[in-house]
Amino acid sequence: MHTVPLHTMPLTKAWRYDAGHDKPLIIRVEPNIDGPKTKYGLDPGTIFTVSEELRGEDGVLYLKLEDGTGWVFSSKPGLGKMCERYSEGDLAHWRYSGREERMLTLRKVPDIDGPCTEKFLEPGEVFAVSQELEGSNGVKYLKLADGRGWAFDRKPGVGILCQPYGNPDSQPLPWRYNPRDDLPIFIREGPDINAPRKQEAIYPGDTFYVSEERRGQDGILYLALADGHGWLFDSKPGVGKLCERLVRN
Repeated sequence: MHTVPLHTMPLTKAWRYDAGHDKPLIIRVEPNIDGPKTKYGLDPGTIFTVSEELRGEDGVLYLKLEDGTGWVFSSKPGLGKMCERYSEGDLAHWRYSGREERMLTLRKVPDIDGPCTEKFLEPGEVFAVSQELEGSNGVKYLKLADGRGWAFDRKPGVGILCQPYGNPDSQPLPWRYNPRDDLPIFIREGPDINAPRKQEAIYPGDTFYVSEERRGQDGILYLALADGHGWLFDSKPGVGKLCERLVRN
């Protein structure tokens, strides 16, 4: 069967599988409904990203998954619509900070101690998220829109790993923790240096996002973390400057 590339690509990279039932869509090796099946599938409601679209002679629009697992199709004769375009504007984007330049192994389920996939996030990688779940210990689990698995925004005893990332006109502003020494700074529960500390910490060189800046009576600028997990401060008496605002180009 011959297929014809759509010269208007890229159209919408994000698609959603919704066939109106609870059966998975098995990914094909090639752009052909009757082609060999891979061992992978899309669960109902899965949002995935596409690198190529091909129109087959059967009129079916074939979608090549960006993660390299294979091909799916937008509709199936006799069944109707299988997948629909999903606005990228509806997707949240996050960035893995890559502390210590280590890759983050993705999980198969929203659980830090859950089984690992064979997929990773590279340090500094920006990824699209189709679902966010609040877990225990303040951990937020992030389902990657491309189907690779689940990440998490922080790890108890380690600190923040992933931060929201996106349009500078609508997203929180980026700051960097850049102290004179190599010590971490612990997040506070409120806008006060002497406020109770949380277990999570920011490490030298880490970038974090701020949703509110508040000048205290002590002259210190307090920074509300965009993920809602607490406050930092830009300087400390007797120590000096700790955090600096980053300028986006």
